[in-house]
Amino acid sequence: AVSSLRWSNDAMALPLSGGQLEFFDRRTIVENATPDQHLNFPFAKRFDNGVIWLTHSQGVHTVSEVSKRLWSLDNGETWTTPTNNVIQTINTHQFDDGRVVSLRAWNIAYQIDHTIRFYRWPSPTANGAFTDSIVTLPFSSQLLSHRSLIELDDGTLLSSFYGRKAGADDFYSGVLASPDEGTT
Repeated sequence: AVSSLRWSNDAMALPLSGGQLEFFDRRTIVENATPDQHLNFPFAKRFDNGVIWLTHSQGVHTVSEVSKRLWSLDNGETWTTPTNNVIQTINTHQFDDGRVVSLRAWNIAYQIDHTIRFYRWPSPTANGAFTDSIVTLPFSSQLLSHRSLIELDDGTLLSSFYGRKAGADDFYSGVLASPDEGTT
């Protein structure tokens, strides 16, 4: 478990235009509220307009975790206060018009029908909303996705997932596809 997220010249470099990198001085951006909490799954994303999202979960993994997001409008010099119960940025995509979509699929129960949640924001600094879709598999399994979300030339969104089939020891992998920007 990580006790704090640190952006430093040892750990973090953000790409600038022209292929240059900018390194940050060492400083703590967010820390645990109590010693028994953990910071898990930190992820940073820079959007086309320069906004940087930093997301993580805080708490005890799979027990009391709460997803959090904070962002910077000035290349990491200052940060917003973390907001709770937001999606991780791992599965996040920004469309050409500036809208942002993110997918959450974390179904650890063995079942056939799985809820896939798509979050949408009009821009990286706006409040968003979500819609749920159901994916039905031909077998009972877990369905976990925290890898990537990409857009094909025809607008189809793809995201990889993994899980275990009921009674199996090994993991399997697959790809989720949405032809309508995550509506279905």
